[in-house]
Amino acid sequence: MMKNETIKNWIDQYSGQLLRRAVYLLSDKTEAEDIVQEVFISAFSSYQSFNGKSEPLTWLMAILKRKVADFYRDFNKTLEDCLEELPVRWKFPMKMYYLEEKKASEVSQEFDISTTNLWKILQRSRMQLRECLEFNWFAQS
Repeated sequence: MMKNETIKNWIDQYSGQLLRRAVYLLSDKTEAEDIVQEVFISAFSSYQSFNGKSEPLTWLMAILKRKVADFYRDFNKTLEDCLEELPVRWKFPMKMYYLEEKKASEVSQEFDISTTNLWKILQRSRMQLRECLEFNWFAQS
């Protein structure tokens, strides 16, 4: 069977299973659909490396796993970059509260600010973080 026919058969046969797995891993159907397309593009371009020692679905799932890992790696890099863009007086309380999961009272005490002030800092940080992610991540999806 020719390469094009084989890939077309795999798309028909395995795209549903790959999509279900991708939706499970990403919790976003649109992103999952994009990743599944990328899986088949990769499978097409690296078809010669498929030696038939495993089932096609096993090989495709391995590609999917790498694509999902790439997706999260890229997202985490973008998130870290956006966090670094926050003003210093917002960045550290934000990291302590959300990433280190410290209580508001602990964070307030650490930075010698009122809890009310902390909530304002967190609110402003989230707004700036959202804007950064919308521009640098979601606009490019």
